[in-house]
Amino acid sequence: MKKTILFHIGMPKSGSTTIQTFLDRNARALADRRVVFPPVPYMYPGVSQLRNGAYLSKHVHYGDGTLNEGEEKRRRKEQNERMVSFLEQDYDMVILSDEGYWSYLCLEDALYGELADWNRQLAEHGITLKIILYLRRQDDFYESWWRQRVKDGAKVEMWQTMLEQQMEPPLDYYERIRRLGDIVGKENLAIRKLDPAELYKGNLAWDFLHAAGIKIKIKGKKGFHKPNDRNNPAYSNEYVDLKQLLNFIDHSDGYGRFSEESNFFRKTVRLCDLNFPGNRSHLFSAEESRRFMERFAEGNRKIHEEYMGGSGDLFPLDLPERRTWNRDPSARLDAAVRVFGEIIYDQEKRLLEQEKKIAALEKRIERQKGEQAKQQNETGRLRRQMDTLLFPLLPARILLKKWKDRKKEQEIIEVEATDAPEQLELKDQAETETEEEGIE
Repeated sequence: MKKTILFHIGMPKSGSTTIQTFLDRNARALADRRVVFPPVPYMYPGVSQLRNGAYLSKHVHYGDGTLNEGEEKRRRKEQNERMVSFLEQDYDMVILSDEGYWSYLCLEDALYGELADWNRQLAEHGITLKIILYLRRQDDFYESWWRQRVKDGAKVEMWQTMLEQQMEPPLDYYERIRRLGDIVGKENLAIRKLDPAELYKGNLAWDFLHAAGIKIKIKGKKGFHKPNDRNNPAYSNEYVDLKQLLNFIDHSDGYGRFSEESNFFRKTVRLCDLNFPGNRSHLFSAEESRRFMERFAEGNRKIHEEYMGGSGDLFPLDLPERRTWNRDPSARLDAAVRVFGEIIYDQEKRLLEQEKKIAALEKRIERQKGEQAKQQNETGRLRRQMDTLLFPLLPARILLKKWKDRKKEQEIIEVEATDAPEQLELKDQAETETEEEGIE
């Protein structure tokens, strides 16, 4: 097998978390096939550790928020060399994954140049860079993208307002795919359609392994754990509608995704949605979907024909009539009652836990006070016992001190008496010398 680095670049909201979780859970089975999904020792705000390819696009900042370009370049160089070292040792394939890379290609044109440089460096080592990308219908992605932003705590507009103002991420896929193909070659660019009917064995994880050329079953080798296709499920409509309003309660600046308030609301709403599932119908009607998809039909057709070996539309424009969500005030009220009931229950439970901790601390303080009183009583008892033992010796100690003082005084008197004649003789000699000097 030729040495390969397989870079899975998303797209977002297309099962990336499912793929990453599956690869991480099956490290042993991958190793048996000489494949590694290596962890990367860097943390980026809001980025899962399983996104081990994030270092290729994520920025590094100083504490004051300014860009640390030196550290950013050092990390990329260090990790790129590390990936090569895996292939020079025990592995034939290294898998990197980061769905954010697809989005960053729209924002930072320099990434194409960096990718081309990396591809040339790998080629010098005899290593092939392959890219795998899952595409989702633009209308489905747009719905999912809006739901995810609300779920993460973003202060975004209501769904209908978003549509009217055409607030959306770049959804024309063709230009980015064309530029990627120019860098790594069409033969090294695997474009997959996120459609259960077209996935290998109807499963995303199996489809990824199949597209990567990794055998699912090998006699005598460890098999893969069964994949889970629901690692990052979206909220149902009533709850996403309610969460959109709750996000504005968070008074932090910007996205609000990482605040304690946002995380608390997110967990609470998710719990209610799991226990009391709501309406999961589409936000787009069939007619709205067709009008929306017409804007991208030409680019999608080119992708299908030039990079996937197909013909005609990549995604059908005409869909059968389907149930769409009409905002129901009573359903929103039910969701609000459940969410705020869960909040009250959670706060009551936390309060009871705190009261138990306080009661335990109070008992501990009382025990410590009792122990301290015992120690003080014991100290007093020992002091009284010592005084009792030393009291008979007190007169002797006083007499000894007086004797030492008298002895010291006697020594001083004797020294003064010894020194007196010598001092008188020196005084007479000095007076005689003075008189003789006067006569002269």
